[in-house]
Amino acid sequence: MKIKKLSHVGMIVKNLEKTINFYTEVLGLELVDGPSSIFTDPEEGKGMGIEGDNCGHQHREAILKIPDGSTIELIEFITPDPVQIPYTAACVGKLHMGFLVDDIHAWVERLKEYDVVPFLAPKEFETGNEKAPVGYWMYMRDPDGIIFEIQQM
Repeated sequence: MKIKKLSHVGMIVKNLEKTINFYTEVLGLELVDGPSSIFTDPEEGKGMGIEGDNCGHQHREAILKIPDGSTIELIEFITPDPVQIPYTAACVGKLHMGFLVDDIHAWVERLKEYDVVPFLAPKEFETGNEKAPVGYWMYMRDPDGIIFEIQQM
């Protein structure tokens, strides 16, 4: 018995259309499913971990594909109201996504066009790879305040 691979990453977002637009138009991911109609099945809510006696909920979903074939599931809860976790990165359970790019400096310029500013300029690190011994990384926020990383190796 073993885990074969990562199936997908799921994120709760504030506004499904706005987030889809950012990840497709700005970052170039592909929308492969959604936005869905509203899901309301109480068993599904319970299965997703929504607490309460009746687990009443409403949510919509969309699936984005990264060029390597992996996917991101975006979920917008209509009810219950989503809880905003602190914006700090040092928060247990807080996740970030990291995207591998070919030219991090070109991405800095592209993201500026959309008012997406990294916390710091790209930082160098040693990759241990003789062909590309120096890599770069930087973190920033998407429109929902979700932290993501871009790396060049």
